[in-house]
Amino acid sequence: MNSWLNKLKIELVGDGWFGLLFIAAGLATQVASYLLTDSSALSLVCGMLGIIGVVLYSQKKMSAYVFSFGQLFLYVYLAWQQHLWGEVVENVFYFVTMFGGMFVWLRHYKSTTETSEVETLELSKPWFYAILAATAIIIGGLYMVLRITNDSQPFMDSLTTVPAFVAQILLMLRYRENWLFWAIINVASIALWAIAEDYCLMVQYIFWTINCAYGYHLWKSAK
Repeated sequence: MNSWLNKLKIELVGDGWFGLLFIAAGLATQVASYLLTDSSALSLVCGMLGIIGVVLYSQKKMSAYVFSFGQLFLYVYLAWQQHLWGEVVENVFYFVTMFGGMFVWLRHYKSTTETSEVETLELSKPWFYAILAATAIIIGGLYMVLRITNDSQPFMDSLTTVPAFVAQILLMLRYRENWLFWAIINVASIALWAIAEDYCLMVQYIFWTINCAYGYHLWKSAK
């Protein structure tokens, strides 16, 4: 029993007290935005689950998937309500790839009496620039498609959807450059949810943007 409790402690404590305080700060911003605005309780819960999940991803923890599944289902429902079809499709994609991610991460997960985390990789510069260029081209294509639907924000929806597919695949395959693509998505999503007047999700994305720097630092420092 003590060994299991120790493993659970190592898994959830993550980056020591800083990691716990970072999560606490994110949760506090969610509660504050909920109390100060007319955001829904579902947005609050979605935001809180999302904050815990992304910080655990930054810390290279398998437990991130548990919180991410909960956040995903709530987010799809909220995006559906706003007619953000790109966001809906994006999160269905997340659902499928998260199973693949768990499989890949488990195969490369290091767990000792002192730490537990997944081993990370780095893209070569030619591959990174090629992926970045392809992402920009596909964003333009999706924007043209969404313009002929009743999508409420075709450009912002395109800008948050296409890089998300790339970021999720890179995250699944353990490449640290995933955080650079998440940063693009998060900045665009701040504007998207501000326009939709869902301030809990807007604050969530502000925190996620900060978390991208935190995650990239932790993944890049892992040699």
